[in-house]
Amino acid sequence: MSYTPPLLRTVADRGFAIFTGDHYDLNLIVIRRATDPDDLAAVYRVSGAWRAEWFRCQSMPTPQYLMEPINDQGCAILAPGQHRGAWVVGWHRGRPALAQTGAPVLVYRDDDRDDLPEITGEPIRGYFGINIHDPIGYSAGCVTADTSTITRLIELVNAQSRAGFGDSVSLTILDGSR
Repeated sequence: MSYTPPLLRTVADRGFAIFTGDHYDLNLIVIRRATDPDDLAAVYRVSGAWRAEWFRCQSMPTPQYLMEPINDQGCAILAPGQHRGAWVVGWHRGRPALAQTGAPVLVYRDDDRDDLPEITGEPIRGYFGINIHDPIGYSAGCVTADTSTITRLIELVNAQSRAGFGDSVSLTILDGSR
């Protein structure tokens, strides 16, 4: 039996797909924490060897958009789980990002207008402009990380594409309390 990194075993144990092809078949995984920040891992193989790169990120909306959402139904919160093939290299407000132009994602809507994110009710599936971008002020449901992290993620997605694994990337969000 071949070696699989522990984080990918956790993803598989929770019933989600893992990507095991050689040469940048990316697994992007957010471990959502009860307190800021969250962890973001990029796990992939190169020449048969597993590599993992770790970054800090934020996967919850900022208080401004929780209190004053841009959607009448409330602020979007990306649901825990696996969002397959939902992001490609693109733009967010004129800046390089991983943009939701692939598959739809699941979000919860927090509509109580306070500054605490709540994940309640049934998630809804769709295209909401939930991007992975650098922090340019406030976030209305996107995943944010520093500019160097976004630059590196874009490099990895481009390497995945050149290796023949496609232009889109999936994101798995794990609840860190489990």
